Amino acid sequence: MLAPFVTSPTAVPGSNRILPLSTVTLIEGNATEPGIWLHLSGERMRGSTRIVYGQVVRYDPAIAQLYALVEWTSPAGKLPAWQQITGSEATELIVNQTVGLEPSFKVYQVETLQSSTEPIRLEPISLEQAALDRQTFEDGLVLARSGLWSAARQTLESLKQQIDVANWSAAAQAQLDLISLHANATKTQAERDWASPSQQILAQLIDGRWGNALQLLQTTIRNGYDLSSLLAVDSDRIGRRVNAALQVNRNQPDVQIWGALVLAAQRDRAAAIAWLRQQSPTPDTNTRVQQVLNLVDPQSAPTITASHDSRMIGSATQVSSINAADWLRPQVDSPLALTGQQVWYRIQLANFHDGQHWRRSPFTDLNLPASGAALRLWSLLGLTNNSPIQILVWSADGQPQTIEATVKAARVSGGELQLLAAGSPTPSGNSPAGLPLLAMTLSTVSWLETGNVLTLSQLSQQQPDWAAALAVNLWRELQRADQVQAALADTASLLQEVGQWSVELVDLTGEGQLEAIFTFKPSLLEASSYVTASAQAANQEATQTLIFSAQGQLIYSELSTEAAQFWWRSPTPATARRLY
Repeated sequence: MLAPFVTSPTAVPGSNRILPLSTVTLIEGNATEPGIWLHLSGERMRGSTRIVYGQVVRYDPAIAQLYALVEWTSPAGKLPAWQQITGSEATELIVNQTVGLEPSFKVYQVETLQSSTEPIRLEPISLEQAALDRQTFEDGLVLARSGLWSAARQTLESLKQQIDVANWSAAAQAQLDLISLHANATKTQAERDWASPSQQILAQLIDGRWGNALQLLQTTIRNGYDLSSLLAVDSDRIGRRVNAALQVNRNQPDVQIWGALVLAAQRDRAAAIAWLRQQSPTPDTNTRVQQVLNLVDPQSAPTITASHDSRMIGSATQVSSINAADWLRPQVDSPLALTGQQVWYRIQLANFHDGQHWRRSPFTDLNLPASGAALRLWSLLGLTNNSPIQILVWSADGQPQTIEATVKAARVSGGELQLLAAGSPTPSGNSPAGLPLLAMTLSTVSWLETGNVLTLSQLSQQQPDWAAALAVNLWRELQRADQVQAALADTASLLQEVGQWSVELVDLTGEGQLEAIFTFKPSLLEASSYVTASAQAANQEATQTLIFSAQGQLIYSELSTEAAQFWWRSPTPATARRLY
């Protein structure tokens, strides 16, 4: 499936791993266009979330023709259905992609074409371009794109009443109806009772009920609840809505107060007050902000709740000692100490997901505040007080094993982002000493799950360009590690040497691209005429990992110290295609 598996403000590619379509069902509801409309669907689990995915197909019995239309995914676990959403008489196909409290619906309209090969197309309603050339209409879309659906609906409905009916196009109505669909969801959430005060306040904010949310915040804190984690971990999504609301209308005191609260949580009180002055607040608003800031202390959280799944990749090195003063941690008074037989691992991060997109080293745009830097960093990384991270090692018989470690602290310097983790020592006789080990969070990839395994020659038949790049760079790394003694340039010669080696294709980063993983043993070269004496003298069953990107570039190697690091590159459109 190439459809997205997650909801994000930015375009997020889905998995290009082949997934089974195991069920055929009729699409619920009444389709406007004739034919038999079907779902080919399957499901998978990502953590505790059941994701349903599939493809819409239409069968035309008049000509016995089957048409494959759109692919879809639903993190909400619901099959798309026909509903009448827009003001027209036609029904639309609704895909529910809601995640948590953030509603997300994709609405497809049926478009009839004068084509025998594609008589009908499903076209999604988009909010990227305004259907009317009016500033008020554009303001409504700004609000909608930030998640302020109810405010966006109110803006567009008010504009609709002010202009002639003839000037209100069908496209404008479709955008308004899509916004209304989301606004109905946020309104329902805001008006229901929640067991958690944080969720109750967040539901109010998502629906743009700034005043109600502020009253709830103050009442809840006075009743003894600590809501500092709400401001710390949800500051990005609240801040995105604050910015959009003030972009459309700066004179909103309650929104200004929430903006100050977000800045105080992300940075400090001084930064919040400085930002507030730029908003030209009234004297009453200034007073209210001071009162709320006196009530809320975002630095006093005893626990930290992750704002998103922690997804990180890096290289880990065992260290014998640390200087606690060099490391940031959310609770400054908490000691950095080991228990039992634990050892310290210093993890150099190559990239991490901040809840919206992947960030890659060097990390020069973190913009951490002088005060509260640890909380802000924990929020970006999706960490809690004791977040687990896995360190991969290889056993003597070539089997992958993981060391469970716990992230205790972090530090940022010169664009480098390092974590300090406590875990069990590396078993003797496993991965080579002195070389960095692969470290990643559990939600990044299920390493021990079997990926797509095939030989390099088989991959060459399906993706010759990628396989050729893999062969060339694999051979170069073997040379650099003194495993082979001659350079080979042509693909045919390379495949003759390494074509029968197994390669596992795994989506390590969740970006919808497959990386290639080779498990190397010196015994693989025993029949080669290019094998070096050092390779022959080495332990023939010692196992090392090599990982290559979707472009064929080496990104991790345990063969040589120089190569045992990451060179993650930004994906290109060419790598987003199916690999088999």
